[in-house]
Amino acid sequence: MSALCAQTNATTPGGAGNLASWKNTGPKASPQSANQNGKPQSASPLVEIIALMDKGSFRLARQKLEEYIAGNPDDVEARLVAGRLYRQMGLTSLSIVSYEEARRRAPQILEPYIALSQMQLENLNVEIALSMGREAVKLAPTSKEARFALISALISNYSLIEAKRELDQLLNDASEDPEVYYLGFKLYQDSGELAKAREYLDAALRRRPDKISWLFDLSELCQAQGKYLEARDAMLTYLKSMPDSTRAQTKLAEILEHGLYDYDGAQRVYEAILKDDPENPTALAGQLRLAKKQNDLAAAIKRAFWDLIAWMTGTKQP
Repeated sequence: MSALCAQTNATTPGGAGNLASWKNTGPKASPQSANQNGKPQSASPLVEIIALMDKGSFRLARQKLEEYIAGNPDDVEARLVAGRLYRQMGLTSLSIVSYEEARRRAPQILEPYIALSQMQLENLNVEIALSMGREAVKLAPTSKEARFALISALISNYSLIEAKRELDQLLNDASEDPEVYYLGFKLYQDSGELAKAREYLDAALRRRPDKISWLFDLSELCQAQGKYLEARDAMLTYLKSMPDSTRAQTKLAEILEHGLYDYDGAQRVYEAILKDDPENPTALAGQLRLAKKQNDLAAAIKRAFWDLIAWMTGTKQP
């Protein structure tokens, strides 16, 4: 696909075992589950289970963990490990149950609130996600992760004014964190303030130029702003790192066909998609559309306009 990118550009005018991350911000949990500093103590069976998780041996880790919990049902640390394990396995319902059990036994530990807020948001249970996010910030007002959870829930709840206030506070505490700027991008994108969203996304990319997935967001944002040349360039850069991404190829073809009216470039992208996936319905439909558009006078005029713009900006040879 890299060769395709170059050709198109020339012809068109875009861990599981991190115990230290568990936080306890209120009164001490029971001696069985946390030490005096508020971090769960490591029991030997759990250390072995966590090691298995780190290796990706989830089934064996699950078997040993469930056996351990059966004999130690009140061990909060084990419930936290279970919440993580089930979440990594994609067993969201079991993860939620495990974190709820941990929260019931030790309501002062922060991790369950953040995890529950995130998972409930994934399940579209926005009100519960928002409640867990608020509790997380109440427990740990200076925690970046807690504020991330709250702001994400506020955005999904369309509480954008409050989300902006929380974002401003987060920026005061972590002014160089690229993830904070990316969160700001999502916030302003959802509020329809696309120019502001672009500022935040650019700031995030300046701080994390290696974050390739954000280039997809940049391309879509530029597309929404009608900046099709920038949208194309962002997607071409994305494809240099992810050349086999059918999703990115499809997005590039969409920009070329509908935004820049570069039917030849779009055709090449559709052909590349069909080479790997001959039955791809999007590419097949695209080729059919292109065949009809070749004789479309209005489309030809639009294409000539973009060709002129490309030539004037130096992105296409006459």
